[in-house]
Amino acid sequence: MQSIRDFIYGFFLHGMASEVYERKGALEDVFTLLFLGETIGVPVFPSFYSLRLVPYYTGRFLRWKREVLKPKDLLDILHD
Repeated sequence: MQSIRDFIYGFFLHGMASEVYERKGALEDVFTLLFLGETIGVPVFPSFYSLRLVPYYTGRFLRWKREVLKPKDLLDILHD
């Protein structure tokens, strides 16, 4: 029964689920840029609100900073 469920998921839902996760990641990156952008030199949001949200994003900050600031080559840009 589990293999039939996995087949149906893979056949019908995997593409949609992966698209949803990609869009969610992109929206999280934009949101993080809006309130932590000052740390990489993008002044976009008042500091008071940024400081109130920092405790919720401290665990994700290093991964996000690495992802946003990493150099991209031509193939990465064409793939996106």
